[in-house]
Amino acid sequence: MSPDPQQRENADLDLVVVAREIDAAVGELTSTGGIDPATERELEALFWQYAPLSGRGSDHSRALYEALRVVDATAYVDPLVPVASGVPGGSLIKKSLRKLYLWWAGWMSNQISHHHVAVGRSLHLIEEELEGLRNSIVLDEGDRQVVIAPSWANELAAWWIAPALAIARGVGGRVLHLASGDGWLVEAMVNDGVDAYGLDPRLASSIQARHANLDLRTDSPRQHLKACAKRSLSAIVVSGVIEALDAQQRDQLIEEMDRVTGSRGVIVIHSLSQSTWADPELGPEADLAPGRPLRSSSWTTLAERHARRAEVLEGPDGRDYLVILRAIG
Repeated sequence: MSPDPQQRENADLDLVVVAREIDAAVGELTSTGGIDPATERELEALFWQYAPLSGRGSDHSRALYEALRVVDATAYVDPLVPVASGVPGGSLIKKSLRKLYLWWAGWMSNQISHHHVAVGRSLHLIEEELEGLRNSIVLDEGDRQVVIAPSWANELAAWWIAPALAIARGVGGRVLHLASGDGWLVEAMVNDGVDAYGLDPRLASSIQARHANLDLRTDSPRQHLKACAKRSLSAIVVSGVIEALDAQQRDQLIEEMDRVTGSRGVIVIHSLSQSTWADPELGPEADLAPGRPLRSSSWTTLAERHARRAEVLEGPDGRDYLVILRAIG
């Protein structure tokens, strides 16, 4: 009897959730010394080797690159089958059979290999064309990075600072503040005993660090996160960055933060409300930005797409809100 269609539908796996569960299990084994980093990388490579490309996130260029690696690695068909055997006389029999069929197998594998190589070359040409198009229409991220940070929302007296500091104190690991400005929040976290540092692309030109002993960096957020190891941060606090991003940039940034924080990490995002976008204090950057703030209710759907659950705290005057993203499960 064939299985019920509803049962089949319920049995479908969300690869993002599966990857999250594997990440949590491997993270626990790594922290206890039950698995070494080399084995972790091998397990991850095996998972993505057999997982459909649809489960590899929003970076389609990376998915195409990985697919072509598999094509290149499997293009050649080897007609020389192994002859080792644990059965007495098995190796001799296998060698005899291999000699008997070698001409036919070699002829067939030669044709198949030629076909695979031609397919691989064609895909590489497509990859080069796509890369050229991508480079021609996408500007460098450092040049288009916009930070929208009104003074009333970026000071220690702001309502969202207390819950953000409480999370930073509770995660028990390294915390990053994206769009840290002169380090005002980093300083508060450090004074609270948190291992914190900041990142702000504006530091290179228009902002001076509050204190020389603060760890403040000037990279673009996504490029910095790409350079971070998996699960290297326990929490990330974001302010002034998310609002101006378009949909693709936002998804890519969240995906990188998700990778860096892992299943146990917390992502805290302060965002302005849509009605606040018309505030004259925001300046021309708000008008020229490629994106606009999301409605706070939309974060529930967006978080689910990244296998996280969203807790939304609304500001007292409706001008802003705080989103807390934690892993599902």
